Amino acid sequence: MLPAIVGSAFLLAALGSIDSLLTSLVADNLTRTQHDSDRELIGQGVGNCVAGLIGGLPGAGATMRTLVNIRLGGRTRISGMLHSVLLTILMLGAAPLGEAIPLAVLAGILLKTGFDIIDWSFLRRLHRVPVFASALMLVVLVVTVTVDLITAVAIGVFVANLETLYRLSEMQLKNLVVGASSEELHDLSAQEEALLKQAEGKILVYQLDGFMSYGLSRGIARHFSQFSDHQVLIIDFSAVSHVDLSAALTLTEMVEDSKIRHRDVMLSGMSVAVLQSLKATDIDQLIPLEDRFTDRALAIEAAIDRLPGMPSIQSGFGSAV
Repeated sequence: MLPAIVGSAFLLAALGSIDSLLTSLVADNLTRTQHDSDRELIGQGVGNCVAGLIGGLPGAGATMRTLVNIRLGGRTRISGMLHSVLLTILMLGAAPLGEAIPLAVLAGILLKTGFDIIDWSFLRRLHRVPVFASALMLVVLVVTVTVDLITAVAIGVFVANLETLYRLSEMQLKNLVVGASSEELHDLSAQEEALLKQAEGKILVYQLDGFMSYGLSRGIARHFSQFSDHQVLIIDFSAVSHVDLSAALTLTEMVEDSKIRHRDVMLSGMSVAVLQSLKATDIDQLIPLEDRFTDRALAIEAAIDRLPGMPSIQSGFGSAV
């Protein structure tokens, strides 16, 4: 029975955590405060473990009772503790008094509290909310009612994360710049502008920016595929803070494709962290040490020396690693 018990325990833990955090959000909205999610879940977990040892049932944050508590003026931990004490007294000694309360009265209290939980101000603004957000909210609502809360939250979080990743990827793609002249590239020094002008469009500089995540992988390749009229490719990592494995693999494919087309590839501005990420894809074996530079200007100078018919530039450039 152990697998079934463990599976049920995890299910109850997930349900209780979601229920408590949702209750905390409702309380935050009403009291204009900010709860500590870690303390909430740890306290709930300790309480449920102790309850299990004495034969008690697992519990979670109760939205209805929390809302009633706040409406009646409860603001501190004492209100929650007093609530627990009164419930204990009711169960152990005052049950006959509670038995006399009509169920219709309890049902009316629950209905009133349930209506108070609904964010009516948000529903009034629903027609001004983006279509995606409105549709996602309605899907989560329907799944909560027809299936269960855990499935609804999982669907909502998964879809929302995908949409967020797409938006972030689109924003990051706008920061990626590919070009062969000062008009197309960003933040070039006067020396770099002069060097690229001398190269006459034969050197292509790919300026990467920010956090290179897996969401950018396809966009990087699509962005780069628009350019083919060059002899030397310089991939500039000066503004890159991190490169994950998927993005590194895409960059490796770009390097391999350039090598197949007999184009030289150089890297510039790599930090130690970026270099470690790229080494995982064996890109360091594709690009020799002398084609890796600490500075973009040094890479451009070296690239000009590779171009046939160009005068050699003797400036003492050096490699990065």
